[in-house]
Amino acid sequence: MKAAPTPLLLAAMIAALIIPGSPGGFIGTARAQAVARPRAAPRETSGTHSALSDHSQLDPRARRAAVAIRLYRELARGSGNVFASPYSLEMALAMAQAGARGSTARAFAEVLGSDPAGSPAQPDGNGLTFTVANALWAQSGFPLSPRYVTTIKGKFDGLVRSLDFSGAPRASARIINHWVSAKTHGRIDSLVSASQLEQKTSLMLTDAVYFKGAWVKSFDPGDTYKQKFHLPGGRRVRTEMMHNTAHFYLYRGKTFKMLVLPFRGGHDAVEMLVLLPDHINQLGSLEQQLKVSALDDWVGQAERKLVEVTLPKFRDTDLLQLTAAAKSLGIAVAFSRHKADFSGIARLVSRRLYVSSVLQKTYVDLDEKGTEAAAATIMIMKATAAANYQPPTEQPIVFDANHRFVYLIRDETTGDILFIGRMANPQG
Repeated sequence: MKAAPTPLLLAAMIAALIIPGSPGGFIGTARAQAVARPRAAPRETSGTHSALSDHSQLDPRARRAAVAIRLYRELARGSGNVFASPYSLEMALAMAQAGARGSTARAFAEVLGSDPAGSPAQPDGNGLTFTVANALWAQSGFPLSPRYVTTIKGKFDGLVRSLDFSGAPRASARIINHWVSAKTHGRIDSLVSASQLEQKTSLMLTDAVYFKGAWVKSFDPGDTYKQKFHLPGGRRVRTEMMHNTAHFYLYRGKTFKMLVLPFRGGHDAVEMLVLLPDHINQLGSLEQQLKVSALDDWVGQAERKLVEVTLPKFRDTDLLQLTAAAKSLGIAVAFSRHKADFSGIARLVSRRLYVSSVLQKTYVDLDEKGTEAAAATIMIMKATAAANYQPPTEQPIVFDANHRFVYLIRDETTGDILFIGRMANPQG
């Protein structure tokens, strides 16, 4: 048997390819079920010469895929396991984008588009489960914009709830973690700790995704046994390896092979792609080739072949600090105490909202029957005195109402003007 990448790196490759591809999808789209019809031709992907090449030229699907690949590259700088959900991160970012204004909104639009999708429709059973849940948790008494609340509840089908972060941090963390556990079928039971809830914490945006799919062609447990798995530096470990010889769609590159493993259900449009370098030392080169256009080409050119598959059986969890990765996508301004503008979330007189940190916890279990995966992302936002953000050279605009003026009271949600008047003489 040829040398294979480590279990850590194979998991990393699979993680990279669990990306949003279909309109409501979480896994890369299948062009067809791997037993019936030829693969579709590659999509037109003009302007996709790099992972994030000129987002303005990418269609929504390609844009999401580009973000996923860039995120993977950021997380894969080390040598260990990587398993992340770009989809979950993008949902959390999209909720924040809905309240961004000015340069902050423009930065989000460069990454996610001007109008990113909200919570998607769920696949229709037949052996496949995919659920998405969103929530906004705000400090009790925090003045959320009614329009923003309506957006979270409507577009994102999200829960909006007030908690006492500063006064009851343990109870608040317990409520959030219970919600996450319920939405991930118990696979992620703890996302936030009481120590992360402090006086300046104003709100938290959370997304939870859960996926469970059965292989179209399952592996026989009787054919699973321990074999050597090759690690860098000539080291080896013995781990359980699954085996299946059947017809699958396969792409053969110059230095790697890509296997398509379709799942049942979801209109047969959900699949796992496994990219395997021919030699253990070629993984870095393969990762550099990962681009939206290239991935589309590989999937489109895959051919139905008889394949003898050997794949490790594994389970893995990860806690990812995504703050630096999110900044690298191009939205660093959202984390700036001096420049972030989330006035669409709340109009604060003496404070300013900014993103403090982004965390994600993941779970994956791959076996003979299929794959189960879950992820939960939390974006913590804090408020600081707005005066601290103003550049020292900027002068305040004078608004001295010492003469006649017009005023009105307006419903921000509907745009209705409830009262309108003119003040000509305060003394009557």
